[in-house]
Amino acid sequence: MDERPQIILIEGSDGGIATLSERLRSFDVEPNRVVNLDSAEALVASQRQSFCVVMIPTDYQNDKLKKALKPLARASAHSEVYFVSVGRHPTSAQRKVLRAAGLKLALWEPYDEGTLRFQLNRALGGDRDHHQRRTLRVPTYLLARIFVGGRTKDAVVYSLSEGGAFLETQRASMEGAHVEVELRLPSGPIRAKGDVLFANVPGNLQRPNLPLGMGLSFADMSAADTKAIKDFVAIRYAELNV
Repeated sequence: MDERPQIILIEGSDGGIATLSERLRSFDVEPNRVVNLDSAEALVASQRQSFCVVMIPTDYQNDKLKKALKPLARASAHSEVYFVSVGRHPTSAQRKVLRAAGLKLALWEPYDEGTLRFQLNRALGGDRDHHQRRTLRVPTYLLARIFVGGRTKDAVVYSLSEGGAFLETQRASMEGAHVEVELRLPSGPIRAKGDVLFANVPGNLQRPNLPLGMGLSFADMSAADTKAIKDFVAIRYAELNV
């Protein structure tokens, strides 16, 4: 039996699964593509692999979906199966059907590579990080500037919370460094001081599931800036969940 968690991709009518398969392979993940829910259940039952993520197109919209997912969850050797909704953005009524059926995470178009990686990590990790965190964390594609030692470096905010951020950059500062960062939120730019918690750099990938860059915690942030981040994170987080 293969102990590695496996991913099942169920075919949709819009042809987007082939593209998603290629994007997953870029993260060294080989998905198992099947044509429908019955085929997915048969695959799990026959191979007895530890399937923990099932990606289902949003065009699966009917009241029988919840009943169809139950045997698939029971058939998996994994303790919990995460059902991920992928494809076109559903209507409010469609989201209600999906939630009732047990789908939790959303990958609705358009989504960037950072969001795909973030949601994949959540699903493969059983969403433990979100349950254990005191504040919400979300993927972003915000632009940022890092100020350290009289120099300025450009970066992309890979993930963001009230307490800190992971900045994607080829020139990460080392652990323990004190930096200042400008974050370009939709509501306007803010500046914050931060301490580098870890650097994800070639030869020292402390988090292989993250891009190159550095994780930092914010310090001495104003109440107004904290609220601006909190509001942005709340809106973004709602987009990531069915």
